[in-house]
Amino acid sequence: MKFESKDYTSYTINLAKLNKFKTIDLYLIIREPIKKEEITIRKILFAVLTHNSKKYYNPKDITIKLEDLYSARIFDSTYRDGRFINTEIFLSGLEDKYTEENNYERIIELLSEILFNPKVENDSFDDEIINLYKERLKNNILELKENPKVYASIKSFELHNKSSVTSYRLDGYIEDLDKIDGKSLYKYYKKVLKTNLFDFYVVGNTNFSYISPLIKKYFSKINIISKKNTNILVKDKTLNRLTTYKESLDFEQSILYLFYKFDNIRPNDRFFKAKIASLLLNGPSGLLFSDIREKHSLCYYIGAEYDYFDNILVITAYISKDNKDKVIKLIKDNIKKLTKLKFNEDLLEAKKDSVINFYENYDLSSYRLKNYMYDTYTLNLMNKDEIITNIKKVNKNDIAKITKKLKLETIYYLEGVKNEEE
Repeated sequence: MKFESKDYTSYTINLAKLNKFKTIDLYLIIREPIKKEEITIRKILFAVLTHNSKKYYNPKDITIKLEDLYSARIFDSTYRDGRFINTEIFLSGLEDKYTEENNYERIIELLSEILFNPKVENDSFDDEIINLYKERLKNNILELKENPKVYASIKSFELHNKSSVTSYRLDGYIEDLDKIDGKSLYKYYKKVLKTNLFDFYVVGNTNFSYISPLIKKYFSKINIISKKNTNILVKDKTLNRLTTYKESLDFEQSILYLFYKFDNIRPNDRFFKAKIASLLLNGPSGLLFSDIREKHSLCYYIGAEYDYFDNILVITAYISKDNKDKVIKLIKDNIKKLTKLKFNEDLLEAKKDSVINFYENYDLSSYRLKNYMYDTYTLNLMNKDEIITNIKKVNKNDIAKITKKLKLETIYYLEGVKNEEE
């Protein structure tokens, strides 16, 4: 397998060449520093773009075209990584040797058609189409409140640090929908083409001599000159004091969120030491599950997730309301075990091995390869062998030192008030 990365000023191409899959998978990540007021309009824009164009009037036309291209696939998702909002468009098609000559080029051409030839008249998208996707997004946002676990996740992040990008709702905001019409959407579309960063990640049995001319041919309208402020990491200061929030909901279980931040640690420490420390807490073999779930039977579920882009460790527990204080105490006690070296060396090695296993087997799927290329490119990480070497170096003292930097910033508690006997 061979990795290559080239910067063409207006866009970059990261390529993993391997003869393992019959498809050539292309991930186009369109990204920019996130702005709260633009989340909703971005969701609508890419819903409109990927479901119709001047040539393909509706989703059915695009589906038929994809079938004609030997069942090629295309779909999009919008998410946040650190300071940036990313819209990822996935395009997958068979190599030409399994189909016919220039089939993959026609797949690339379809993506170009969707992005650069939208259904626009008089500098305006079709309001009828926009209203359809606005209504769908509105319903999706309203439905989020009907799921207590989803609601607790969104609300806890929103309350944790209201001034941070980590508080933004990636599903969008109903109050922003009324501001979106055909002309405002077209204006935002032109802004995206001028200011967003375009990164192509390609996985398959291909090379730059084939892919680069295709991208140059069909994506020449990308003309980004400035690449300032591309640092993706969130660098929020540690909050000065612990804040506790409590809400009630007609739900049998109660849901507990604890937000921690590693205070003033280096970027590489986020990726290695802090990541391994969080893994020691997480999973069926982790300290929290073993102690709070198995030993004390105080929760239905407990887990710890660390986002190294945000530098936030979130511990989530589904509990009975009578057990809240006990669970919080035990969570704190288990974190103290890390700072005082009271954890098993075998557990540390097992967690390190799980991370190493990912890098040693990242060629199991194109998605894994894309994630590897994305992390190494956006975070300026070293190559696979150097990453594995750094993971192997993490020891118990490293875990103790990094965990001492953990600061509890927020406790969010959604209390279930439904009578459990009902």
